[in-house]
Amino acid sequence: MKVLFISSAFLGTIFSLGFAATPRIQKVEGNFAPDSALTVVGSHFGVKPNPNPWIWDPLDNGEINPLWESAYDLKLTKTRQRHKGSKYSATLNFSSEALEGRFRAPILESRRWFVQYWFQLARNWTWGTTDETGKNRFLSKVIMLRLWNPQMPEEYFQVSALGWNDKLEIGSQDSAPFFEKESLNALLTKNEWHLLQLEVEENSYPGVPDGRYRLWLDGGLLSDREGIPTRITRDAYRWPTIVGFSSAWDPNIAKGEKPRGLRTFFMDDVYLDTTWARVEVGDRPTYSQCQHREIQIPTEWNEGQLRFDASVGAFSEGKPVFLFVINEKGEISHPGWPLWVGGGQVLDKKEGGKFRPPQKSFSLSSRKKMSFGMEVFSVEIFDLSGAIVRSIWRESKNEPVAWDGKTSEGKPAPVGEVRLKIQDFWGNVEIIPFEVVQ
Repeated sequence: MKVLFISSAFLGTIFSLGFAATPRIQKVEGNFAPDSALTVVGSHFGVKPNPNPWIWDPLDNGEINPLWESAYDLKLTKTRQRHKGSKYSATLNFSSEALEGRFRAPILESRRWFVQYWFQLARNWTWGTTDETGKNRFLSKVIMLRLWNPQMPEEYFQVSALGWNDKLEIGSQDSAPFFEKESLNALLTKNEWHLLQLEVEENSYPGVPDGRYRLWLDGGLLSDREGIPTRITRDAYRWPTIVGFSSAWDPNIAKGEKPRGLRTFFMDDVYLDTTWARVEVGDRPTYSQCQHREIQIPTEWNEGQLRFDASVGAFSEGKPVFLFVINEKGEISHPGWPLWVGGGQVLDKKEGGKFRPPQKSFSLSSRKKMSFGMEVFSVEIFDLSGAIVRSIWRESKNEPVAWDGKTSEGKPAPVGEVRLKIQDFWGNVEIIPFEVVQ
C-alpha cells in the first residue's frame, strides 16, 4: 500500500527557507472564549504600530461608533442578531426616500486598506432589473464598498452588485471592470449572513499598473489581481466613503417607476484598517479553505508576539477552529493553529504521525460507522476519477470523525477502490488507497 505523507516539519522547512517573511505560529496561550485574551508567540508577524484597527464597530453597546463621519440612513435594531452574543445590528428599509445603508469613514488617505463587514438581505429583498435608462432601475446597481477622494471625483475603486445583469463587479469609473462574477442572486442568498472582505493597495504612481487587491466573500477568494492601475491621473490616496449598501440610482420617475415596497438590509461587525496585518479565526486548517472566518481585535503587536481579545462570533461552543496571523504584506500563517471554541488546546504538541484507517476495508452490509483517531480533523473520500464521494469534518471535542459508508447524497458509496484523504489538526495530510466492499 502506497501512502503519500506530507509532514508539518517538511512544510515548516520549506516555509522557513523559501518564504522567510511568512508568519509562523509556535505557541498560543489562553482560551478562545468570550471575554478572554490570547497570546500568540511565533515569528514574522510583521509591523503594526497601532495594534487596534482604525475603526471597529460591533454595534453591541447600542451605539454607532462615533469615529464614523456619517452613518446616513442606518438605524440600530435588535430584530436581527448575527449570533447569540450579538445585541444589535444596523439596518435600513430601502425605499425611494432611503438610499444609503452605509457608513462613511472620515478623511484618512492611505495606500493600503483592509475593509470587512457582515450583511444580510431579508426575504423581502429584490434587485432592480433594468439599467439606468429603464423603469425598474432602483436597486439595480448597489455600491457595496467604495474608496474615493473628492480631489479625484472621477476616479474611485468600488465593489458593486449589479441586479440588472446579475453580476458582482469590481472596477473604477475610468476603466473596464477588473473583475465580474455572474449569478449575483446565488452568491448573495437571502436571509443569511454574508462576509465581505477586501484588501486593496493603490498603485505607486498614477497610471502605473502595480496596484493590487484581493476580495473574499464568505471566506472564499473571489478575485485576486495584481498589476492594475488603480489611479489614472491623480496622485491622492483614497479612503472608504461607502461601507455598506448605497443605491447608485433612485427610482426613474420620468419612466413611471414607483416604489415597490420595503427591501430590508442588515449589517454588523464592521472593521477598517490602513494595514493588511490582522488576526482571524476560521473553520478550516487552511485559510483559503475556510467557509467561515471571524476577525479578532489585537491589543498588542510585535514581530514575535501578539495579543488579542477573543471574538467568538457565530462559532459554536465545542467546535474546532483555526487561528491565522496575517502580516502587513498579506502573507498568511499556515497551517492555522487549532483551538476549541470555549477553551482548550487541541493537542499538546505539533507533531504529525502516519495515519492508518482503523480497518483495511469498509463493508456496506455491516451498517457500522468507521471511526478515525482523535488526532484526525477531516476525511475526504474520492473515487478513482477524483470525484468527491463524501467530506467529513470533526464537529465535536469528544466525538471523532466517523464515516457511515454513504455518499454526500446519503446513498451507499460505490463498491470498489477509493482514496481516503486524511488530515490532522496541524495540516498533515495522507492519501491512502482503500476498499469498499458489499
